[in-house]
Amino acid sequence: EIKECDWSSDVCSSDLGDKKVKGALNNGIDTLDMPVRPSNCLTAENITTIGQLIQLTRGDLLRLPNLGSRSLKQIEDALFAKYNVYLKGVE
Repeated sequence: EIKECDWSSDVCSSDLGDKKVKGALNNGIDTLDMPVRPSNCLTAENITTIGQLIQLTRGDLLRLPNLGSRSLKQIEDALFAKYNVYLKGVE
């Protein structure tokens, strides 16, 4: 289960020195301005915040129902464009 991100925790704040990113971890995924399909897939799995999202790996996301490689790319692009961060395990 993915819990709400406490941005002071090691899981969420490691390598996230940017205040903009730390402050955004509890923001909703709707702030990413990504297409409807990946947004709906994440919401259906109760992944609603940036902090929850960046705790996941590519493999975790690809195992979600109806989320394929194209949606994964859209999520990664949106995370990088808005917050300059990657999914867990990606650098």
